[in-house]
Amino acid sequence: MRTLELCVFTFWLCLHVSVHAFQHIPYRDAYPFADSDMVEVSDRIIFPGTLWCGNGNIANETNQLGSWKETDACCRTHDMCPDLIEAHGSKHGLTNSADYTRLSCECDEEFRHCLHNSGDTVSAALVGRTYFTVLRTQCFRLDYPIVKCKVKSTILRRCKEYEFDTTAPKKYQWFDVLQY
Repeated sequence: MRTLELCVFTFWLCLHVSVHAFQHIPYRDAYPFADSDMVEVSDRIIFPGTLWCGNGNIANETNQLGSWKETDACCRTHDMCPDLIEAHGSKHGLTNSADYTRLSCECDEEFRHCLHNSGDTVSAALVGRTYFTVLRTQCFRLDYPIVKCKVKSTILRRCKEYEFDTTAPKKYQWFDVLQY
């Protein structure tokens, strides 16, 4: 029954939320659920068995993890990525038009690698598929200007390989994240 509940919740999660914050919610030291935060906290959806995998976190302190410890540790590291662009924010000459925070490609690649190496195979796979495949987000990085997409994925039509203009100076750009 627990597996069925987890699958149903995951399906709902895939349809409604990002694994990363819709809005970056930094860790708060003292009282994470103060009265002024109650509406914000009630809107948080966290993947079952984790404290960090969802839109925000419900941890009382940074070293606290849920029962899916390895998956949760991956999400915590991802949530603490130092290079991000808030929803509708701008940085590095880019504007994030999405309703959720987008991260540097380096942080997203570390997240993917961490989930793939997690001993929590079921939860890591569900979190990975939700973030990388269902959400279909983009990341940003400094690279040569993109000329075109050379190879697209079959079903979701995500760019898997780019052609670059290596004669031009590097600039920050959006890149499709690969499917999980």
